[in-house]
Amino acid sequence: MGVAMEETFTVLATDRGVRRIGFPGEDWGAGESPVGESPAGERTVGDQARRHVAEVEKQLEEYLAGQRQVFTVPVDLVDVTTPFRRRVLQALAQIPYGQTITYAQLAEAAGNPRAVRAVASACASNPLPILYPCHRVIRSDGSFGEYRGGRELKATLLEMERGGAGD
Repeated sequence: MGVAMEETFTVLATDRGVRRIGFPGEDWGAGESPVGESPAGERTVGDQARRHVAEVEKQLEEYLAGQRQVFTVPVDLVDVTTPFRRRVLQALAQIPYGQTITYAQLAEAAGNPRAVRAVASACASNPLPILYPCHRVIRSDGSFGEYRGGRELKATLLEMERGGAGD
C-alpha cells in the first residue's frame, strides 16, 4: 500500500527546521528558492538545515509508502505566516490520519467560526502541505474543493490514508 511519486517534493529548511514543502513541479515564485534561507533572507545551508531536509524527505517517503501517520521533523514557521494562519496550521495538525473535516469545522477549530474563506485561503497557502494535512479538509457538501497539489493528488492521499490504495 502507498503512493508512488514519479518526482520528489522540494524542501526549504533552515537550521531551526523545515520552512516549506513544494509539490513536484510546483513553481516557487519570484525570489523563492528551494535552498535554506532564514527569515532575514540570509542563506543557511548548514549541516542542521541539510539534516532537516533529509529527515523530512525520509518521513515523506515513509508516509507515501503507508508506513507513517505522524511527522516529527522540526518546523520553522518564524515569519512564514500570520498568527491566524498559524492557528489554522495547528488545527490542521489535529485532524486524525484518514479522516476529513470541513472548512467550517476547521474555522471553528482555529477559533473563528465565521472565517471559512480565510481558512480556505490559509489552506491554499499552507507552507507545509502533508505535514499540516490540508488535503484532509473538504467542502460542506462533501466535495474536495481545490488543492495546491491538484485534486487527483488530494483524492489519492485520502484514499491511501483510508487504506484504499494498493500496489
